[in-house]
Amino acid sequence: MPIYEFRCTQCGDFEATHPMSTTPKNQLCPVCGGDARKLFSAANLSTLNSSRARAIDRTARTAETPDVVNAP
Repeated sequence: MPIYEFRCTQCGDFEATHPMSTTPKNQLCPVCGGDARKLFSAANLSTLNSSRARAIDRTARTAETPDVVNAP
């Protein structure tokens, strides 16, 4: 289940999990019970290890001009 970030004007930021189909735009703050708005945040890409990141970068670099092969 995805983790969403919310911001309470009195208490600050907190996280909550919701199914993607039912994510609210506002949520009650777990500390003060006030109204908290959902924040737009970047996706967590921490599962991308360094070898996968290098492969993605290499693929993007050679998309228009592939590397020249000199030997089999």
